[in-house]
Amino acid sequence: MQNSIRTRLITGFIGLALGPLLLVGLILAWQSASAQQTQALALQGEIAQRAAVQATAFITELENELRLIIQVQDLPDLDPDEQRIVMSRLQSHKHVFEELTLLDSQGQERVRVSRTSSFTTDKLDAQSQAAEFLMTQTSDKTYYSSVSFDQATGEPFIIMAVPIIDVRSGRVDGGLVANIRLKEIWDLIANIHVGEAGIAYIVDQQGRVVAHSDPSLVLKGTYFNLPPDQEGPHIGLNGTYVILARAKIPLGQQTLHIVTERSIIEALALTIRTLLIIGILLVIALGTAGIFGFLTVRQIVWPIESLAAAAAQIISTGNLSQQVEVSSSDELGILANTFNIMATQLQQTIDSLEQLVTERTEVAKALASSNAELEETIQSLQVSEARNQALVNAIPDIMFRLNTNGLFLDFKAEQSQLLMPAEEIIGIDISETPMPANVVEAIMKFVRLATETNEVQYYEYELQMPNGVHTYEARIVKSSSDEVVCIVRDITERKQAEERIKASLQEKEILLKEIHHRVKNNLQIISSLLKFQARYIDDEQTITLLQESQSRVRSMTLIHEKLYQSQDLARVNFAEYIRSLTTHLFHSYAAHSIGITLRLDVGDILLDVDTGVPCGLIINELVSNSLKYAFPAGGAKQTREIYVDMQMNGNRQLILTVADNGIGLPPDFDFHDTESLGLQLVNMLVDQIEGTIVFDSSAGVTAKITFQDNNLTYQHEWKENIR
Repeated sequence: MQNSIRTRLITGFIGLALGPLLLVGLILAWQSASAQQTQALALQGEIAQRAAVQATAFITELENELRLIIQVQDLPDLDPDEQRIVMSRLQSHKHVFEELTLLDSQGQERVRVSRTSSFTTDKLDAQSQAAEFLMTQTSDKTYYSSVSFDQATGEPFIIMAVPIIDVRSGRVDGGLVANIRLKEIWDLIANIHVGEAGIAYIVDQQGRVVAHSDPSLVLKGTYFNLPPDQEGPHIGLNGTYVILARAKIPLGQQTLHIVTERSIIEALALTIRTLLIIGILLVIALGTAGIFGFLTVRQIVWPIESLAAAAAQIISTGNLSQQVEVSSSDELGILANTFNIMATQLQQTIDSLEQLVTERTEVAKALASSNAELEETIQSLQVSEARNQALVNAIPDIMFRLNTNGLFLDFKAEQSQLLMPAEEIIGIDISETPMPANVVEAIMKFVRLATETNEVQYYEYELQMPNGVHTYEARIVKSSSDEVVCIVRDITERKQAEERIKASLQEKEILLKEIHHRVKNNLQIISSLLKFQARYIDDEQTITLLQESQSRVRSMTLIHEKLYQSQDLARVNFAEYIRSLTTHLFHSYAAHSIGITLRLDVGDILLDVDTGVPCGLIINELVSNSLKYAFPAGGAKQTREIYVDMQMNGNRQLILTVADNGIGLPPDFDFHDTESLGLQLVNMLVDQIEGTIVFDSSAGVTAKITFQDNNLTYQHEWKENIR
């Protein structure tokens, strides 16, 4: 027994000293490791994604260079010497192009330029069975080969093939093939810094390293098996345990992976230091607890053991008149003196009890029958109380019972849900709690309302808890004339979820707005390229074609410009759009628009991009035709008008009407079978929006298009005349 007391005291002190410290230390270390790993993974993922965007932009820029010389330089229509000059200029401008080959529609090489060899006409081969030719023939998309490596130097290359599309037929009419050196990406990888000693590299689908800050690893053909779609702790490229993150670089049918890795020791350095400090504190606490336990045993346990031995002797002999020796005046002396008094009183009590036993035996018999009935009542009450208590305990909310003066009568809550010790709550006024004064005032206001109106009152408020600010919803219900039950629910997670949803929606709106802005800018670049190209062309017909293409691009640009400027990023106000589009057309055809009045009668209609772009192109073509051909020079001096109308009928169908009162067209003119590119485009666009078009040339020319748009919004009619 003596050894048991000592052991339990010392063990208890050690447990009290080490247990909380060890538990808190392990929790902190685990949280630190988890947070550091998440932070490191997020940082490395961001670095990898940024590098992937740069690498993708590099490849896209090369593809655009190839498309530019095909479209702007009109490469397929040049003679072989001019083609060789253009391709050589591109090769000298972009050093990444190791070799450029121009293929015709049969896969025969027309021109081939290389940095290492010279190819004459008799050295050109047929590439009809090559993957870069076959893939571009079956698909009008750019083809990318797998990464290959020079057998002599180990340098990586990739083949890019851009199809040449015949504008008139829309079919693939050959391709431009480029052998690209991926060595340029090495500089991009070398400039990526991942922590203090981390590395970044690119691997292909076979796992071979394509780019690395150490070029020797690429040249000697290093392989690394990426974990399948997993990020976090893994064995790294150098065989050590690292934090690994990656991003994808899609190239046609294949995908390159850019990988960032940092050693686990560097990534979790703070956690390792925390564990070391906790270990030192545990050793110190262990020594302190042992010393304190020994001193406690010496000062307390030994005197208690002496007192226990004397008491055992008195009890074993049954002589309660014998006294225990009092050797000190401290708490142990008081305990010994109290024992002596207790023994004396116990002897007196035994004597009196013997007298009372007989009397109480008779009373007990009388009470036995009453107890049986009372026991049954108590059992039924206990069952009812247990049922009600189980129902209350099943509710996770905090529950308080208050009177109308704000006094706490009862409560049900966990200590972690309270701002003060649970044992101090019952009996105090609500104003004496740590809750803010404005919250207390509001709660008492709703308590009075609940008792006066007999209706449930709701109140939402925030409190600063030890683990942060929490949001609560209180429901106050009248339970008696001067009491209420207050049910409090923690709605912090719900509020946080609502805030996250709002933030996510705002981010998506910003992203969509940026997409419309970039599309608008890209279309403006195309329009500027057409305008720039027209400066170098003397043929009036070609200039007219370029100007018409520029006008069509402008009609699409306006859609995205209106969406970018609009509060509704999914739909465009079509009345404002038609006004801007027709005003631009009148300015573009200034020489033809003199003396012509534009009448607009358009409802305030909101259309999405899928419907708005085709409708804009249709209006562009029909108004352009009216400006160019409806009112020839020297014609009659009657009032010249172009009319654009767009309304919704009773079947919620949109009716777009474009008309003029010009000279009209010959009676045998077939609108659906014409060589006019503009009218062909109109017919195709009407089919695209699943509509119908009817032409009438009895008085000028009138085109009426009827189509359905399930996503439209119609507000009110808008009219305007523009001269």
